[in-house]
Amino acid sequence: MDKRKNVSTYDSIAYEYDKLFSAPSCHIKDLLRYVEKETAILDLGCGSGNNAVYLSNLGYNVTGIDASDNMLTIAKNKKSHAKFIQGDVSQLNFNNNSFNCIILSYILCHLTNNQVSNCLAQLNHILQDKGILFIELFTGELGEITITEPLNTTLTTDFNIIRIEDMETMLGANNFEIIKTYSKPETEFGWPGVQDTCIIAHKI
Repeated sequence: MDKRKNVSTYDSIAYEYDKLFSAPSCHIKDLLRYVEKETAILDLGCGSGNNAVYLSNLGYNVTGIDASDNMLTIAKNKKSHAKFIQGDVSQLNFNNNSFNCIILSYILCHLTNNQVSNCLAQLNHILQDKGILFIELFTGELGEITITEPLNTTLTTDFNIIRIEDMETMLGANNFEIIKTYSKPETEFGWPGVQDTCIIAHKI
């Protein structure tokens, strides 16, 4: 997985991406029943900020992190009280028990399985007891792939299509318990055999 290339790609497509994905995640309202207002939420890989802005405007204390300068510029220009920081999902500098909820919306699919497991171990420390993980990712049997970027066909993006069983194992190994899983048998890209999956879990 080429992290620098992926960040460069997202910098290049940021404005087109924001127009295409202008709404918050379709399952974000399901998250609200598990997280009280005014609690601290971390949105990792926040992109152009749609989830962070939506939750901030509902009264949550939201911090968004992304590696793409252009994505963060768009996020910061939207009206909200959310705080946006440039950073790397694999190198988080937060104190233990800093957040009640952490959102991972299509960021784990840009990490290898080992990196996903290491990321979950970090999140276990910075998430409060019984804190919530909200994960969106692509699941299936393809593993690590490189695709031509639909929003700019001169560029490519690396993805890791993670088996749902592997994701469940990694969550359990890092002391997270799944509360609910949603899946639909298609993605924005139309990949055969790949599901669009949302997982809500809590720290145990």
